[in-house]
Amino acid sequence: MANFTPYSQANTSADRAYGCCFLGIIVAVFAAAWYALKYAFRAAFWLMKYVFIAMYYAFAAPFLLFEILWRQGGLWRPVLVVSAGLMFLVALVLVLTAPSRPAKPAVVTTATVPAPPTAVATESPVPATPTATESAVPTATETRTPRATPVAIVDAPSPTSIPPEEPTATVATAVAPEPPSGDERVAAFVSSVTDGDTVRLNYEGTVQSIRMIGVDTPETRDPRKPVQCYGAEASRFTKEILLKQNVTISFDETQGIRDKYDRLLVYIWLPDGRLFNQLLISEGYAFEYTYNDPYTYQAEFIAAENDARTAQRGLWAPTSCNGVASPVTPTP
Repeated sequence: MANFTPYSQANTSADRAYGCCFLGIIVAVFAAAWYALKYAFRAAFWLMKYVFIAMYYAFAAPFLLFEILWRQGGLWRPVLVVSAGLMFLVALVLVLTAPSRPAKPAVVTTATVPAPPTAVATESPVPATPTATESAVPTATETRTPRATPVAIVDAPSPTSIPPEEPTATVATAVAPEPPSGDERVAAFVSSVTDGDTVRLNYEGTVQSIRMIGVDTPETRDPRKPVQCYGAEASRFTKEILLKQNVTISFDETQGIRDKYDRLLVYIWLPDGRLFNQLLISEGYAFEYTYNDPYTYQAEFIAAENDARTAQRGLWAPTSCNGVASPVTPTP
């Protein structure tokens, strides 16, 4: 009978041979990669050596040339001194005459709001006044003293809004004051409301905290003071009118750009042309407030406060604060 190798034994031998070949290929690949990296790093370090040498001589060449010529003496020394002085003057002139960074142009819209005739609105229902329960978050505020100087009331009654307690028989519509000539307004977006007279705006690509000029609402967020009467209503009114709205703002050169807390001092104009600062006062959500210097719309704001007091709107109502921003009495 002829000798033969069983199939299973032959198959096992072939597998072993293939395994050895595969292992050899892997070892060869890793060895080749190792030597390639080794010589690549050697070449890189060798090249970097000469690169650094070239950089050194490129930097030091002027100084070496200066030293060689200086050692020559004679006419070379005054020539080198004059050349160095001229190079210094040229560098100084280039630095002094370099153009400064251009100021970012502001998007300016100018609008003149004509004074419409006085209109009388109909009686509006009054929602119940909620309890002031806003949380106390530290907010830097100025020391404010409400002013109530009697001034003749102009024909600029306040607009209809949400009074706090009982309905008022008639509520007049506020007339936005005429903007002065050259009044520049800049587009902005109200991103959040801090309290009745302080909001945060997206303005020229940044988020800025702003303080409304000529306005003082009762406190709700100052940890140094208790929540004052009608503060929560003022904050809610500002949120209802301004939050997530596109508005325009303008500055007042008599008040400066920022206060001591780095807040922008502005007037806020609604899309329909009304001045929100005045609207807060005329609806009885704020007092007129003059900080040091009189501002452009002071007379209109004082007239709006007198009108709100006479009509007993908002915080001037006998059933709310009666014109006094006193602390809220907690309910037992």
